[in-house]
Amino acid sequence: MNQKQSNLNTLAEKLGVVILNINDYQNKDSVLRCACSSHGHQIEGTVDFLLKTNFECIECMHLNAVDVKDTTPFFLSLDAASYVSGMSLFNRDGQLLGHKTFNIDKKKDFFTRVSELRREVVKIVQENNIKCVILEDIQYQQNPVLFKKLAMLQGVLRYAIIEELGIDLVTAMADEWRAYNHISGTKRPEQKRAAIARAKAIFKDDIPEDESESIFLGYYGIYRYNSNCCEED
Repeated sequence: MNQKQSNLNTLAEKLGVVILNINDYQNKDSVLRCACSSHGHQIEGTVDFLLKTNFECIECMHLNAVDVKDTTPFFLSLDAASYVSGMSLFNRDGQLLGHKTFNIDKKKDFFTRVSELRREVVKIVQENNIKCVILEDIQYQQNPVLFKKLAMLQGVLRYAIIEELGIDLVTAMADEWRAYNHISGTKRPEQKRAAIARAKAIFKDDIPEDESESIFLGYYGIYRYNSNCCEED
C-alpha cells in the first residue's frame, strides 16, 4: 500500500467505511468497493464520487429513516411556492415524520394564494407545536415580476413565522441544500429528478418532486439549526 492509498484508507475508516480493494486505487476515476462498519452494507463508486459523498451508506440512511422512535414534530420544512408547495415534518433528531404537497387553485389571484399558504403554515405549526420552520431562501430571477412575487411570498411567511408565531426560522439557498445532500444537475429538471431518485434510494418509496425537495431542504436546515444559524427578527 502506497502513501496515497494509506491516506485514503485512513480517511475512509474515520468515516466508518472499510475499503475492500484499496490496492486498486490509482486515481480519482478508480472504482472502489467498500463496506460500512455498522452493518457491512456494500458501497461502490469512483474515488471522486465516494469523496464527494463522504463515503455515505444509503442503506444505513434508510435504516435510520425508518427506525423512528420519537414521533413528536419539531421542524417544518417548506419548499414554498404560490401554486404547489412541498412540506415535511421532522422530529428533533432530524428524522422524517411525514410529508405532503399543498396545492392551491391556479385560477385564484396571487395574493389569495399567498394568504392560503400562510394560513396552512400557521395551522401546521400550531397543530403540531412546531419549534422551527425551514424555508428556502429566494435567489435572483431574470424575470423581475417573478422575483417580486417570490420576495412578497417570502416576506409574508417570514413575518408569520418570526413575528406572529414567535418561533425559529432557518433559511437556506437552493444550491447550498442541494450540495449538502449531493443532489446534482445544472438545470431544474435534472435537479428535480436527482432529488426524487435520492429520496427513493433512502425511503424506498416514490415521493413527489416538491415533497422530495422539502425533505432535503429540511435535512440541510436542521444541520444549520444545530449550528445556530437561525434568522434574526
